[in-house]
Amino acid sequence: MMRLFYSVCLVIGTMGMPVVAGTPSDSGASAGKGGCFKIAGAPATAPAAAAITCASGMCHTTVSIPTGSASSGRLARVTAYWPSEGDYYTRHGVASTGVRLHDGHCAVDPNIIPYGSVVAIEGLGTFLAVDTGTAVIERKAAREAGHTYAEKHALVIDLFFASRRAGEAFASSAAKWAPISWWAPGQKSSTAKTARGMFADEDWQKIESKL
Repeated sequence: MMRLFYSVCLVIGTMGMPVVAGTPSDSGASAGKGGCFKIAGAPATAPAAAAITCASGMCHTTVSIPTGSASSGRLARVTAYWPSEGDYYTRHGVASTGVRLHDGHCAVDPNIIPYGSVVAIEGLGTFLAVDTGTAVIERKAAREAGHTYAEKHALVIDLFFASRRAGEAFASSAAKWAPISWWAPGQKSSTAKTARGMFADEDWQKIESKL
């Protein structure tokens, strides 16, 4: 599948409820620190309006998130993983669904976000949910790093990087919290079909066998 590089300065969404995300320590480039970096993964979605507000040194980004998704407006702690720091299967490039892992894949709690869902992460792009892990299900990163109730109870989305260097760069540079939305495999809307079309080359037979 074709890889695209895209800027983390992109903001996902078209219409919806405004969501505020970010803290003084994790606001990142999308919250007005002025930096942009690129990562490899799935195609980015079209940018939408975003409002940046700063007070007493704290910057927050207000974004609009899609309303045509199965679930939207959830806050997520975004983390990264790569083959050498994973379990046996991850080290061999195999996801829990049995597909071969590559950039653009992510690990989720499948009890909330079903395998095969297309996950849209504000400021990062779209990723395909094909993997999971105990730390993701237990939301360990959110509980340990969260400062507010919303952060401590946020979902965890673990982005896969084929390159350890790229994964470490992302983990050290990217915003740690972001609003997300996702389109589950069973959705029939045109928006959902378009989202899945970004991942047309995936092994959908294996993914759907885990549903």
